[in-house]
This record gives sequence, C-alpha cells and structure tokens, in this order.
Amino acid sequence: MRKVIFGFAFLLFISCGGEKTYYNHPCLAQSPWPIVHRNPAQQAGTEFSGPHTPLKVELFDHRGPGWVLFDSKGNPVFGNSNPLAGKHELKKFDRDMNLIASFSLSFENITSILGGIYSFIDHEDCIWTSMDITIYRLCEKGGRFEENMKFDISEISHGFSKKETILAMIPLYKPKAWMDIAFVTLGIEYIREGNLLKVHIPGAKLGLLQVFDKNKASVYYYQFQGEAIQNASALDRNDNLYVITNKKLYKMRFDSASSSFKRLWEYPYDPGPPPDDIECEEGSSSYSCVLLNYLKKVRFLNGSGTTPTIMGENEEYVGFADGAFPMKVIVLRTEDGSPVEVTSPVPFSYDPKSQTENTFAYVNGKFIVDNNNPDGSGVAGYEIKGKYGNERVELLWVNRDVFAPNNVPLVSGKSQAGYVYELIKEGEKEKWFLTALDLNNGNVLWRKFIEEGMEYNSMYAPLSLNDRGEIYIGLFGKILRVRGR
Repeated sequence: MRKVIFGFAFLLFISCGGEKTYYNHPCLAQSPWPIVHRNPAQQAGTEFSGPHTPLKVELFDHRGPGWVLFDSKGNPVFGNSNPLAGKHELKKFDRDMNLIASFSLSFENITSILGGIYSFIDHEDCIWTSMDITIYRLCEKGGRFEENMKFDISEISHGFSKKETILAMIPLYKPKAWMDIAFVTLGIEYIREGNLLKVHIPGAKLGLLQVFDKNKASVYYYQFQGEAIQNASALDRNDNLYVITNKKLYKMRFDSASSSFKRLWEYPYDPGPPPDDIECEEGSSSYSCVLLNYLKKVRFLNGSGTTPTIMGENEEYVGFADGAFPMKVIVLRTEDGSPVEVTSPVPFSYDPKSQTENTFAYVNGKFIVDNNNPDGSGVAGYEIKGKYGNERVELLWVNRDVFAPNNVPLVSGKSQAGYVYELIKEGEKEKWFLTALDLNNGNVLWRKFIEEGMEYNSMYAPLSLNDRGEIYIGLFGKILRVRGR
C-alpha cells in the first residue's frame, strides 16, 4: 500500500454533487446513462422502455467502436478507440447528431488499446476518462473540450510506472475528497521472444484517486501479485468494490482510518486452460501483433473476462462467468462470498468452448448472458428465486439460434425484453441485426436488419438506452441509433 499527496495543505472540501441521480449517485450526471453499463453495479439494465416496432434505423459517419453516454441535457457523448492512429477520441453531439465538440488523446502503451473504455460523465457534465496511466477530466465549453484536470498516477505515486494501463474507473458514492475515483490496472506486460509474444503478469492494481482540486490529489493502491484484470469492477451503495482477476473474485473496501484497502473476502474459481503464446509475423511490431490478435478474437489470457454484476433488490448477490470451457455461471452472496445454488450452471452445454467477455445484463431478479465463442451461438436467461439464505438461480431458457458474438447485451424491465446485437452468417456475408428477446422465455420479439460487413461490427461496444426509447451502439465504422417511428 502506498500513498502520495501533492498540492497544498489539507483543506475541507465539499464532495461532488448534492442532487440524486436516477440511481442515487451524487457524482454522476443527471442523465439516463452517464456511465458504461448505466450504473456502478454494472448491471446493463434499466427500467426505461426499449424501442417499439415499427423501427427506424439511423447510421452516422463517426468511426468507432466505443461507448455512448448521455449528459444531463440528453446529448449523446461518444468515446472510441482509434488503434491505427493510436488515439482515444471523444465526441459530443446534440440530439439530432450534429457535432458539438470533439477531443482526442494519444496513447503510447501496447495495452492501451483497452484504455478509456470505462469512462463516466459527472454531475457538472464533464467527462472522466483515462489513457495509459493518466486520468483526465474534460469539460465542454463553447463548442470545444478543455482539459479541466489531469492526473498522471505514476507522477503522484512511485508505485505506478508509465508502462501501466488503467483499464476502468468508477466514482465512489461517499467521497472523502471532492471526488474519489476507484480504478483498476490491467496488470500484464507483453514480452517479445523472436516471433512470439508472451504475457508476463506482474500483477494488476486496485487504486483510489482522491481529488481535492486540480492541483491536489492522493493515490492509494493494492496490488494483486501475479494476477491480471481483464474488465471493470463493480461498486455497491456502501462503496464496497468487487474486483475479478484471472484467478479470484474479491470484495474490497477502502478504509479511511488506515488509508488502505481491506480484502473482505475472496472466491477462487476455475480460470480454464492457459492461452497460447501470440504468434507475430516476421518484421511486425509488437503493437500491430497485439492489435491483429484482438481483431481475430484470440484468447490472450485465462480466467473470467466478465465484469462482476451486482444483483438483487438490496444488492445481495454478485454474478460472473468463469474461465472454464464450457463456461459456468456463478452467483455469490455479497455479504460473505458464499455461493448460491445455480440450476444448470452451464448455459451452453452444447458448445464445449462457450465463453463470455461481457457483464450479465440484469433487471428485477432476471439476467441474460451471451455466448461469445466465435464458432458457437446462444443467449440464456436466468432468474433468482426464493428467500435469502434459501434461494437458487434457475435457468429459464436458452435460445440456441441467436448469435451475439461481442456486443454487451441490455435488458429493459419495462419492456420485459433483452436486446442483443446479432450476427447472421450467409456464406461469406456477415449480416448484423439488432434483436429483441422476450426476457421470460427467450423468444425473438423482433429482429431488425442493420447492414452487412465489418464496418457494422460492434467489437464489444455496449448498448445504451435513453429515456426516449432510443438504443445507441458505437460500431466499428458508424454510430447506430435505433428508435420507434
């Protein structure tokens, strides 16, 4: 554990925001979707109604893939990775998709292709994002973004190096400073040996950035020695963090009295077989080698690729998928990490290599999980039933015919529907559809054709739904909006 403070003497600061958001988080924008997966619990679920048929498909010429969030005025904000240019790009549009402002950040690290994925919009409509080992606050004024704050974590704390990559971050509900942000690093390095690229794991870190003002901040951290993190963490309303490495799921909490992270419990799981080394073409750079293997969907690490999902009316449960082949659904009680019985824990038993890299999309006791195996298929629905202590998680249905290879699914409580971005192959043709499934039985409610070709691949971008029934997705070459006519 390390702590470094820079700036002036300690002063008392008022924490971020006084108003409540849709889900009672004072640091986030008053908007329907200010953070990836909508809420700190990473549920990818909402009570907003999804679009109803007949549907209108709109495509806008702004390159992705990436996330779409909304500010307090309902304006969509788009963040995408441009790996060929080595940049992370941000754009804000009005509701008619006219460009309001744009900004770009360059990255240097090989692993920073994944940087900036988990960003959020705060209570003053400023964007918090990351690149390499630096966290930024960007505010829009007069049609342009300005760098309002910048915190290079490696300069604040000697425990971090400039070669590390911040993978995800999330604001705490009850900050001790003006803003407290929990973040996780990837924790891996690539080592080139001839034409092979091997993964070295010094260990991921869970960090806390306490922001007092633009000139004063503190950093604390906990390192998971020899363990890597592949996705985001989740946060409950008591500021407990749920972090999954390639070996265990941890419940962590920052203790202000000791200025350190406390490990409340840990749950080891089956990480599956180790991945093969990455083969590189003769003369190719390590960066291009990593990029090509991401595009080919090569499994670069064992363990779960999911973000933990906090579930239950009172946040009693946390769920994730393990790294085994085939994958298993695991649900634990958040109080002590004890497992809940899951009937049919292998949802895609017909596929020996089923895996998912996405969070479970949860709403009102039900959740869906998709199969991301590029040679497989399937979406499954589960429900948590029974009283606490005597509960079980039941498999409700499996739709084997729907293939959602990479997009993060979404569920709507009001529509009782799950939404996935579906791929249907017809010979050499790859056709993309936005598809709605009945949350109760898995039947297809509607399937809307989008377009054909790589440009319309979602590349693990999440679905975002606003309170006007509009679904947005940042595709590889477009921004997609689907709404009812």
